[in-house]
Amino acid sequence: MIKRESRSIQVCHISESSHTRNTMANSDPLRTILAVTNLLAITLVHFDKRTAKYRHAKNRHLIIFINVTFITILSILYQWYVLSSIKSRVELYGVIFGMLVIMDSETALAWSYVMVLNAILKSKYILKSMNTILAVQSKIKSNPANDLKRRRIVLLLRVWMFLSVFYYFVFITGLQIFSSKWTRTWVRIGVDMIFATCGVLSDLYVIMFDTFLLTVKMDLAMIKHRMKKCSKEADDLTLLMESYFEAMALINLLGKAFTLPILFAIFSTFFEGTTQLYQVFVYTNLELGSLIKEVASFGVWLWPQLTKLCITTKLAGSVSDEANEIALCTRHFDDCSMQNTKVTRQINKFLLKNLHQKKKFSAYGFFDINNSVIYTVFSSIVTYLVILIQFKQLENDFTNQNGGGNSTNST
Repeated sequence: MIKRESRSIQVCHISESSHTRNTMANSDPLRTILAVTNLLAITLVHFDKRTAKYRHAKNRHLIIFINVTFITILSILYQWYVLSSIKSRVELYGVIFGMLVIMDSETALAWSYVMVLNAILKSKYILKSMNTILAVQSKIKSNPANDLKRRRIVLLLRVWMFLSVFYYFVFITGLQIFSSKWTRTWVRIGVDMIFATCGVLSDLYVIMFDTFLLTVKMDLAMIKHRMKKCSKEADDLTLLMESYFEAMALINLLGKAFTLPILFAIFSTFFEGTTQLYQVFVYTNLELGSLIKEVASFGVWLWPQLTKLCITTKLAGSVSDEANEIALCTRHFDDCSMQNTKVTRQINKFLLKNLHQKKKFSAYGFFDINNSVIYTVFSSIVTYLVILIQFKQLENDFTNQNGGGNSTNST
């Protein structure tokens, strides 16, 4: 009888622990987004329940092969379309704008390759980043308020992924078909689907990176909260400081692991903005209805990209601000500094080490990811737009001298 009761208790304990693990998995934003990005060869890591650590995916080579093959097929199809229509594009848009449109499209396809290449080259940093997050969270321990925030983030991620698929495959593709008055060929619809796929892939990468930023920010907020509530014992303070410096090391790891495609995304936004604004300039001589249509097309394509960039830079800046605020929490220990020399030494060591600690996300070492990136992108767009307008005027002068050119390209 006693053996039966002990077995039943053990079974209940196992079922409760498995239920707890499933609940944690369902409320973990990182595991939610990794379940998708692993299939697309963007991360290639998975959580091993046996060791409670992240490991490289066993079938990662097969996943890489499938995704690279898929992207290559899309690229070949688009190259065939470009070669078969390049003459008509130049006649319709002019030399400069025709080449800009092709380069903009090639940039979108190249981004898909960059994401997979980054997962291959930076797999060591990606894996180390994931396990560092686990180490930090195991030390600071979560609370019900944090668990509720994580569940809300999971819900937000699912909504964002659904909206991304709807936006590119339904809204944008449908808008293209509607604007052509239902005369769009199947080839053009296929090209639209290619870039809808590239758009969803790029969105998933930005969503994943923003999820990492939110996770680090929540962990830093928890460290700050526990430091304010700390009992002023040396052991408690040591654990919190170790967690803080691990979180700071995580910022550096995430920068090495994920910011190369983010740098490419910033460049893509700049190039897309310049191309779209130049398109509006090219069509300024059209009638008002057509001009409004072009401006609306500009907004539909560009503003979502700028919005995603603003969210990412804002989150990266908020992580840096949260890290800087933690150092100010040491004021909480001023009243015991004369009584506990061990705590005093730890605080001084913490402040000294914190002075040399990097607290900002770097775009692969080129610049810091913060709100100033938006200003840099806008100023670069305006600068290169002026240069393109000057080249357009030279193109028009050359066309007029040769007695050719169409009315669409004259300004």
